[in-house]
Amino acid sequence: MNARNLTLATAAFARTFWAWNLIGPLPSSYTKRLDLSPGRQSLFTAVCFISIIPALRTAPAAEVRQRV
Repeated sequence: MNARNLTLATAAFARTFWAWNLIGPLPSSYTKRLDLSPGRQSLFTAVCFISIIPALRTAPAAEVRQRV
């Protein structure tokens, strides 16, 4: 059971890291296009990140629930 939990935690971390690397470069291009201040740029990044991560987490959780 511990190996399974470790595997799932590692997979969740990898997906989160991947999502952050996917979203991280976006604010610089949007900052130029939308003329955002640094505070608004941070808020923009946080909202994008917070909205995408739960979607990435539900897929593996749903798969695990179906198997149990």
